[in-house]
Amino acid sequence: MDRTCSKCGVKVTEAEAICPPGGKVILVKSPFKNFASKKESSPLHVYACPSCGLVEWYAEKPENLSN
Repeated sequence: MDRTCSKCGVKVTEAEAICPPGGKVILVKSPFKNFASKKESSPLHVYACPSCGLVEWYAEKPENLSN
């Protein structure tokens, strides 16, 4: 799926946020309970606009973050 910048409409580039020592950043529902619980977390996808610089983060599994 092609995503476009919500600010200027240009096609965005998928990026990756690196968390030393090389692990991915994970979005976790607040308040944080248990890092091992995949039922309340989701991998993140990062997109950056090459024109205006806006960065947007999308949860791969947003349903895991609902109440």
